[in-house]
Amino acid sequence: MRKQIFTKIRKALIVLALVSLILFVTAASGSATEVKYTSAYKLGLKAGSLDGYRTGYSDGVRDCLEYGKNGVLTEIPKPLIDSKWSRNYSLGYTDGYYNKYHISYNDGRFGCLQKK
Repeated sequence: MRKQIFTKIRKALIVLALVSLILFVTAASGSATEVKYTSAYKLGLKAGSLDGYRTGYSDGVRDCLEYGKNGVLTEIPKPLIDSKWSRNYSLGYTDGYYNKYHISYNDGRFGCLQKK
């Protein structure tokens, strides 16, 4: 009698272990997405951030001097992408450029307005 109970419990535990293993594997593979943060992407992100910050800051100061408190920025200028760059590098460059442009534009503009 004890052998039958032990066998039933063992079979139930095996089934539960298999079900949990299957759920774990499918959840792990479902959450796995394509990682675009390659070394080329990171290099492009850094370069784009630097260029975006420089461009945005100078545009912000220029707009402050020309227009004062009136807001004039309607569109962020597109970054210049070289055709020789890899796809990941140019994606990183574009992301970095846009992320830093508006931050530095505001820094330059408001820094200039505070000096006035």
